[in-house]
Amino acid sequence: MSVRGASENGTQPFRAPQPSVKRPLDAARGRRLSRLKWTATLRLVQKCCSPRTLRLLLQLRRYRSARLSQQEELQNLLSFCIRRVPYYKRAFASLAIDRGVQFQDLPIMTKATVQQNFADLIAVNPGGVVQGSAPLWITNTSGSTGVPSSFLKSRADMLANMSAVTDIFRQHGVPKVGHIFDLGLHWSGQPLVEARVLPGAFVCWNFRAASFDTANLRQECLDVLATTRPKVIFGAPSRLIPFADLCASAGAVLRPDLVVTTYEHLSHAGSHHLSEAFGCPVVQLYGTAETGLAGWTCAVGRWHFDPQAVAVELVAADEGYTAAGECGRLLITPLGRRTMPLIRFDTGDIGRCPTGPCPCGRAGPVVDAVEGRASELLETSSGKLFSPFAVFRYISDLGVTDWQLVQRRPGEIEIVLPEGVTVRDHEVERIAARISTYFEEEATVVVRPGGDFILATNGKRNAFVRFDDQ
Repeated sequence: MSVRGASENGTQPFRAPQPSVKRPLDAARGRRLSRLKWTATLRLVQKCCSPRTLRLLLQLRRYRSARLSQQEELQNLLSFCIRRVPYYKRAFASLAIDRGVQFQDLPIMTKATVQQNFADLIAVNPGGVVQGSAPLWITNTSGSTGVPSSFLKSRADMLANMSAVTDIFRQHGVPKVGHIFDLGLHWSGQPLVEARVLPGAFVCWNFRAASFDTANLRQECLDVLATTRPKVIFGAPSRLIPFADLCASAGAVLRPDLVVTTYEHLSHAGSHHLSEAFGCPVVQLYGTAETGLAGWTCAVGRWHFDPQAVAVELVAADEGYTAAGECGRLLITPLGRRTMPLIRFDTGDIGRCPTGPCPCGRAGPVVDAVEGRASELLETSSGKLFSPFAVFRYISDLGVTDWQLVQRRPGEIEIVLPEGVTVRDHEVERIAARISTYFEEEATVVVRPGGDFILATNGKRNAFVRFDDQ
């Protein structure tokens, strides 16, 4: 076992004291925020009354009321793909498939296959027109799952996402009117305040930075905190946890109805930290650019999927279904997609099959845990591969809520911590010993405080980053 890194002697992990940042809101900044808030509120009223919004609400109501059983949705999707999608016409013809086929007999769709057959996966009507009402747009991903991806969507494809978010908000008693704090992955030029009409009428405050380590970004956040209290706080864990710490240091007590995390892995310690900081449930969302929002966690931390919106499978290396308690590739079929439908799409993630019904009592497809990406595994000095999620749990046991795991060479692991957070020597040694036991061979652990996190091109911070050997 080998341990390297900057740390201090002692018995517990600790966070360095932060100076108080609580300041009064000056008149000029207060007037600016007041104008932004009232402008967004007026815009929200206008959007709620617009014909475009009313049509979208009607479409959402029809979508929710018209959903069929999963088996019926699957058969409708297969029939549609055979008639309208060139790729599936050829694939099904070569396999002699008709609409009565067993679902597990269909070929698995990978990200590489999507990219190689992009045009042929777009559904067209008999006149050659692309299926789906305007506008159409292409969603691009950064490739953090291993393969950069592009996907064509229409406005109708939003309905499944909106329906799922509506269910989540309703389950947790979130009012249909209020304010949302959004700490997600924003695009360049996105305004600080905007109006959103789904899944309710909300004024949304977009905190547009990945951290609050500069004076102007901290001050913008504190100014908003001085004037607004949200019903929902949404965003990436790597941004939500520093935000919770900033609220604590500023003496700002927020009590939203719900915290929603997405984009990145949220550790058990991080979830507990957010729940304690904001005094409300924390829900994690699961989805991909290709499948849209597919699932979310319940109170006991298991992942649930709407059987009327998606079909979920866990398959082993031989493409047979996994047994209870075992891990397999997570395949998702969005049932409502028609512009560019995907059947048995391999998300690139590994899920663990449940051993029984979820204790929360909710019925439907459930996955015990999402255990990371199949393409991103820890490598030992001898070349053995392991899921990084066991190491995630070891780090969470330290009580550290914000971190990143980096592997630059086999057998060595870096734990990157934020500025002001350190882990004491004997705790690092304990983590290294547990990792060595997990690997069944010696591992080197390097602790790097200072917040030098590695980000994807879109600002996303993956919990685990592995580099090829230099």
